Amino acid sequence: MSITIGAAKITHHQKQIKAGYRRSAFGQVIHLITGKPIMPLVTIAGVIYAFLSVFG
Repeated sequence: MSITIGAAKITHHQKQIKAGYRRSAFGQVIHLITGKPIMPLVTIAGVIYAFLSVFG
């Protein structure tokens, strides 16, 4: 009888969570700009180019 009651018991399964570190879209952009060795130099050159295009 206890096997039947155990089989008929209603169980609730919890949602599976996603573990680990996940970046937002903004975080991915910042990582792209600062994460690579050459990208800070490319970013500085882009800012200088934009400044000279507008005011030069």
